[in-house]
Amino acid sequence: MIVTYDNEVDAIYFKLTENKIDSTEPETDRIIIDYDKDNNIVGIEVLDFYYLVKKGLTVADLPFPEDERLTVSQYFNILLLFNPEGKYKDCYIILRSSKN
Repeated sequence: MIVTYDNEVDAIYFKLTENKIDSTEPETDRIIIDYDKDNNIVGIEVLDFYYLVKKGLTVADLPFPEDERLTVSQYFNILLLFNPEGKYKDCYIILRSSKN
């Protein structure tokens, strides 16, 4: 999994696989899901991330595979630790994990 956060636009992207994106569907007006040709989730983008977190967004609200939820939860915590309230405007964070 690769997680990128861009503070200029307050957007976070969780890239779950290296599969090619075949389609993109909005889950809501701020949550966008990328799918491969077999309809598996390739990535999840959350726009207005800090706004949604302040409103109560949690990992459980996003359609992550069960085996990825702990990793994503840890990323949420790391991001909130390093950039509380989204106040650092020159912040661009990339987090990587591997199941190997």
